[in-house]
Amino acid sequence: MPGPVRSHDTTSKVVLQTVAAYEQSADKYLSRRGRRRYRQSPLLRRLLALLPKHIRLPDLGAASRKRRRHLAAASVIHLPKEAVRVLFVDLLDVMQPVGVLAATVAHGMKSRILRQGGIPGCHFARWTKGELNRTFRVAGWQVIELIVVT
Repeated sequence: MPGPVRSHDTTSKVVLQTVAAYEQSADKYLSRRGRRRYRQSPLLRRLLALLPKHIRLPDLGAASRKRRRHLAAASVIHLPKEAVRVLFVDLLDVMQPVGVLAATVAHGMKSRILRQGGIPGCHFARWTKGELNRTFRVAGWQVIELIVVT
């Protein structure tokens, strides 16, 4: 009888499934996204205005495909919540002594694998504001703003 599933096993399975779904749909996804004119979101513009000039910005989760054009916005939405909690702790260590973290997550209560619409097969972790606030604070981050946008 196999032993209990460890969280990294679950994370690996979810991430690999999501990557496979994106790879399978990559051409369709990029052709649809490529037709749109790229604009910085108002939230990104506000964040960038807070930062000093000439600062280096790590873009976590960015794929090599189309890297020059797209930020890795919303890349943590595909990770299981426990992996995100660990990631936020690790990022605080890496960003010391000063760091600013902006993250986009899916709002809601039920994490799941998308079965239709968008890119089927992708995992989406959904967070409530309270849950996300606690996760940031436990990881050691000071929360400046948490907002829900649609």
